[in-house]
Amino acid sequence: MTEGKPVEVKDKKLVCSHCGGDSFAERHAKLNTTLMTLFDMDWLNKTADVFVCANCGHLEWFLNPEVASDDDSTECVSCGAKIPKGHERCSRCK
Repeated sequence: MTEGKPVEVKDKKLVCSHCGGDSFAERHAKLNTTLMTLFDMDWLNKTADVFVCANCGHLEWFLNPEVASDDDSTECVSCGAKIPKGHERCSRCK
């Protein structure tokens, strides 16, 4: 389905709750709220880390996880650029 890598969240290996797969692609998602959208301030909404199972596509969502992986970067959902670990926003999409 998609390429992925093993991921640990809070020192525990992540396993897909649907198929038992252990390889994931990492994404980020904005948790939009009506109030912030009303005032055109969506950029202030919190972000969740989403891990997509490479085997079945099931999504595993986490708020503020402590993620350990082989790669020190994530991929921007909008443009696909690498976002260094520790940075919340893509330098290309700011």
